[in-house]
Amino acid sequence: MAGASNRGRAARLLAASGVLFGIALLVSRCMVHIGAGCTDGSMPCGPSTLIDSGLDGADAGDAARFCESQIPTPFLCADFDGTDLLEGWTGQTTSAGSLVEDDAGFKSPPASLLAAAIRDGGNGGPLPTALLYKSFTRTVTSVHLELDVQPNGSTTEEYASVQIGAFALTLGIEMNGLHFVEEKVPGADGGPPKLHPFTSPFVSGTWYHVVLDATLTGTRMVDVHVNGVHVLAADPLVLSTDPVGAGTFRCGLLFVEPGAFSTRFDNVVLNL
Repeated sequence: MAGASNRGRAARLLAASGVLFGIALLVSRCMVHIGAGCTDGSMPCGPSTLIDSGLDGADAGDAARFCESQIPTPFLCADFDGTDLLEGWTGQTTSAGSLVEDDAGFKSPPASLLAAAIRDGGNGGPLPTALLYKSFTRTVTSVHLELDVQPNGSTTEEYASVQIGAFALTLGIEMNGLHFVEEKVPGADGGPPKLHPFTSPFVSGTWYHVVLDATLTGTRMVDVHVNGVHVLAADPLVLSTDPVGAGTFRCGLLFVEPGAFSTRFDNVVLNL
């Protein structure tokens, strides 16, 4: 009898071990997100971190998109990973150019925005334009813009701009490798633009993370970081009065010199 009892207990233990092993295996295959700054056990409560998911490529497609991880929600976030190119935008403008979500290159999968332009050798064809725009009406005292950008080719281009009334700040790069923030100020004739140049050579086909911060009231200045390097530090703005009026943010190929050229954009974040 004792032997039978021991055999029964052994069988029950073996069955329980199998259940526990199955649960452990299931948990090891799950995607676990831990929010930064969690103190009460609730989730999510901060930007997500993916921990040892063990998922294959097909299942990983269910992971949160870049913009879903932004807390608090930005004024505009565009990761170009959805089915609608205009998600979050007011509209688009193209002339001798094109805009597509493309999966041949990206910073966050599965896609990025590919803006392409072609002008026929400068023989009087239309200036290439391929951009998305976001309209807004609000009082703006500061601008925080960050985006991933990958230039492909060699030409002068302007690729991102925040305009408020007659005032505008535009990011661009010249063919000689000089980078700049162009500042347009209000004036009787529209105001002559001022260039705030900085050095940070772009290599065609390479991704760069560009961050622009501008203060538009009080001590007015502009800062730029590229890949974490402070390339333009607290450069004073010409702007002498608080900007007023309807606003527009543009991203893409705003202006391009003659020739074939394309640029990829990903993970665009704007806070005003």
